[in-house]
Amino acid sequence: VQMIQVTESVENAATAQHETRALWEALGETGLDEGLLIVGSGEAAVYEHDGKRIRQIPAWSWFLQR
Repeated sequence: VQMIQVTESVENAATAQHETRALWEALGETGLDEGLLIVGSGEAAVYEHDGKRIRQIPAWSWFLQR
């Protein structure tokens, strides 16, 4: 099981907060320790909070892994 959130961009701070907040809540509800945020435009990044992690990757990178 993997928790995935998809968005066009997280360049806007409000959008970034909205997308990561939703993923943090979902991780807490499911008990998962890591989620994936796929962005249409943006760079790879890692966010950590309360022992949980969100890996952000560009969509092109995610497609190449498939």
